[in-house]
Amino acid sequence: MIPLRPYQHDGLAALVATPHRRPLVAWATGLGKTVLFAHWLRDSAEKNGGGQAVILAHRDELLTQARSKLKDIWPEADVGLVKAEANEVDRQVVLASVQTVQRLERLRKLDRGRITHVVVDEAHHAAADSYQRVLAYLGSFSAEGPQTLGVTATPARSDSRDLLETWDDVIHKLTILDGIRLGFLCNLKAKTVVLDAFKLGDVRKRAGDYRDDDLERALLAAAGPEAIAQAVVEHAAGRRTLIFTPGVESARAAAVALATRGLRAEAVWGAQDLDERRAVLERFGDGTTEAVSNCAVLTEGYDNPAVSCVVIARPTLSAPFYTQMIGRGTRTAPGKEDCLILDLVGAARQHDLLTLASLMRDEGLELRDEESVVEALKRDEDDDRERKLEPIDLWATRPFAWVQTHFGWVLALGDAGLLFLVADASGWRVYHQPDRDAGWLRVWEGQSLGYAQGAAEDFCRGRGADKLAKRVASWRRDPASEAQKGMLQRWRLVPGVGMTKGEAADRLTRAIAEARWRRLGGR
Repeated sequence: MIPLRPYQHDGLAALVATPHRRPLVAWATGLGKTVLFAHWLRDSAEKNGGGQAVILAHRDELLTQARSKLKDIWPEADVGLVKAEANEVDRQVVLASVQTVQRLERLRKLDRGRITHVVVDEAHHAAADSYQRVLAYLGSFSAEGPQTLGVTATPARSDSRDLLETWDDVIHKLTILDGIRLGFLCNLKAKTVVLDAFKLGDVRKRAGDYRDDDLERALLAAAGPEAIAQAVVEHAAGRRTLIFTPGVESARAAAVALATRGLRAEAVWGAQDLDERRAVLERFGDGTTEAVSNCAVLTEGYDNPAVSCVVIARPTLSAPFYTQMIGRGTRTAPGKEDCLILDLVGAARQHDLLTLASLMRDEGLELRDEESVVEALKRDEDDDRERKLEPIDLWATRPFAWVQTHFGWVLALGDAGLLFLVADASGWRVYHQPDRDAGWLRVWEGQSLGYAQGAAEDFCRGRGADKLAKRVASWRRDPASEAQKGMLQRWRLVPGVGMTKGEAADRLTRAIAEARWRRLGGR
């Protein structure tokens, strides 16, 4: 049996004690989310007797991993599979592929009256229509329905759909930095690889992130696969290396470029034959293959603790997506001292491009050049682990024009309203108010300022307001308009001499936000 670690005991206790019907646990990759829910299901079955549990996942690897951990922790459990032709719906624990079970003829074969517990792995996907259809059928949104647990490493969605429409609350949270501090995740260090010809400025965006097709063309045009291979040879010799690329062609080309330099390298991608992909990953797992490049396959659910180098050749603006990619290298393993993150960027680096340094900065840790996370933590070792971070310096580095108020921070989204970010004793919360007469819609909540910032800014991008809200937007440098000056006077604010549109907009945003805060009684 796999014993629980101290923080897993805490998480299990929080899960048992929570009054919520749909709690969410957010632990970084490698901290044992599957172990947690396996113990929870076993303990619940032993305490309450009968009933059935359903575990939902969207990838074959997640189902395989859950089955293995269940057998280790709860060997007497009768585990069945609902996937493709398999339809073992009468078992004590049912592992179900969402793509399969969402179909009505498959859903109807589940006995809703018997199901007492539901688990959603990679729960940030639960806002998707397929998950919503399954959860609604199982009764998860009913007060009398099964207790439904969500587990995820990234409690925010890149497409800005609200997780809290599905989940009641984040009841326990641990970030990558928490895992490193506790000693259960390996040390990380970063190297930025600058590819001069890689023109990110020409890459279009969709839903707040770079388009894969444009990234693929830009990477290939800049001879990116060769640069990837050379960086691995120079900086990651002897490391088990996992490479993320934007497309199939670049994944294959990177593997070829590595092979020409004497490394045993292969590629995997979504449309590849499943048996062929499994064979590649098996060779990578046992060390026969030294490097694997992949396109949109191994971001989630892939567990190979031996990975000690992750190459981000698929640049991203999304903190959840970036966290998922580097999470493939955070697990500890015998003989593994750390994991090297190679961030591939263009010479004209985007201010809001995610790198390991920017992700750690969002967690309140500044990484110096060539410094590892553990080295940076040692510099801060005299600080209280539970200290409340002063956010002002962090906000100054953000790409968006956040405005400080007496109650927190606010971001203007133009016609899409205002975003409010506030803190209390339990952590950070993000609210959206679409217009002055609307109520507040909760977008995100949790312990981490970094995740709160990222979730709010992803929401902004998802509403198409990112160009307007950028701190460096060209309109902000123009002189304040007569309309702005008139509004300032109506708010009893004196327009400053030489005031810019950006300065006027920030003053108006602060005044309007504080008035709405007072009118609605705060949060």
